[in-house]
Amino acid sequence: MTLPPPPFPPGPAVPVLAPPPRKRRTWLIVLVSVALVFAAGCAFGIIRLVLGVKHVSDVESDVNEATSAFIEDSRDGLSQQGWDGLCEDARGNYAQEDLAGRKQELSGYSITGTDVDWARGQATVRVELRREDGTRGQEVYVVEEEGERWKVCAFPA
Repeated sequence: MTLPPPPFPPGPAVPVLAPPPRKRRTWLIVLVSVALVFAAGCAFGIIRLVLGVKHVSDVESDVNEATSAFIEDSRDGLSQQGWDGLCEDARGNYAQEDLAGRKQELSGYSITGTDVDWARGQATVRVELRREDGTRGQEVYVVEEEGERWKVCAFPA
């Protein structure tokens, strides 16, 4: 007679074909985290670049408009509106009556360059003037930010 096999001792049952233990993939988690931070930084940089370029072009446009308004107004002598477009220093250096009598005989002009000094709140505008006698000349205007407006501060006399 054969004896039955002895019973297994009590304990946890371990399947014969258990899956291998799970490997830790910390390098993958770190790599994905770094990629996400890099992508977020790039997106932030692109957004700042687009908004910054728009701001720069808006400021240059405002500076050019202030310069153009001054040139247009000074063709027939500076009016009260042109006088108000001057910065405080320029109004202190010139008498309104003197600028009202100063006429420029221009057939046209074009702004050839605008450089903004952000730290000082000042801009330099280069203008090519075309006079009625056919001559051309280069002039430089200095425009400063006063409050929310850009105003002409220095101009050729």
